[in-house]
Amino acid sequence: MTTDNNAKNEAADGSWFLRGAAGERKKKANDAVNAMRREKQVHRFRLKPGESGKIVFVDDEGWYINEHNLKIGSRFGNYLTCTRDFKSCPVCEQTKKNPTFTAYYTIIDTRQFTRKSDNKVVKNRKILFPAKGEVQEILQRLKERNGGSLVGLPLEVSRLGSNPKAPNTGSQFDVLGKRINIAAKLGAEAAEPHDYMKITAPPTLEELEGFGIYEVSTVGSSDDLGLDAEVSEAKETEVSDEDLFAEDTVDDTVSEVAGEESSSEEASSTTSDNSTDSTDDASEEVDIFEGDGGSATGDVDDIFG
Repeated sequence: MTTDNNAKNEAADGSWFLRGAAGERKKKANDAVNAMRREKQVHRFRLKPGESGKIVFVDDEGWYINEHNLKIGSRFGNYLTCTRDFKSCPVCEQTKKNPTFTAYYTIIDTRQFTRKSDNKVVKNRKILFPAKGEVQEILQRLKERNGGSLVGLPLEVSRLGSNPKAPNTGSQFDVLGKRINIAAKLGAEAAEPHDYMKITAPPTLEELEGFGIYEVSTVGSSDDLGLDAEVSEAKETEVSDEDLFAEDTVDDTVSEVAGEESSSEEASSTTSDNSTDSTDDASEEVDIFEGDGGSATGDVDDIFG
């Protein structure tokens, strides 16, 4: 009778409960994921269709990686660096999804937000700008036309049209005025780029297990699994705005969402005429850090507030 009960209990493991070493391993994996989210998760710039926002680039070199955007339950926004360039990638092997080639930058987002946790109004946040597909080319062109640097350049970025598959970061960039000294306005820390090495570090096995990804023992590299197709430069999966989960409630209906910045070949691939103006030739200084960033004119001292 005891043997039968043990058999039934063992058969039930993995359904709605775990026991012993299996439970301890699951807890360890969950703890690893929670620690990863605390250490690595940084807000990412995103616009809804038809929206625009005023930003300033903290750096402009670009930190390029291949990354996966896992859907856990019904939510995207779980970003993991792909390891296929130097070792087999469990995410590639298990999901059969190609990673997305992404360039990370650090920006100051001047939009005003109301934080859900304490209802505190925040602005001038230092966050990530993940450029994908055509946006990488647009930024490079904008950089070349503005003295070879985007750092300190006040820009208004817009996501035109209503296409839910257009780049969530926006693809039209308008130069608003002369270059800004971020450190002088917001402090030295604000002028330092995020620690990309830490934020984008490849996941550990424990972190992967927390996301339900397990290392697969295979012969040869990931190329042997038919995963030698080119990495998607535009998108890895079609993700609608509704699939993303909001991090903050934003004043004036502006939203910040930790989700996929997908790109589309149909999205606009040109910047406006204003975005090609050299900042050295700008006749008016603007301060987009003042207030909610709603004014595009005024003295430089008005930008950050």
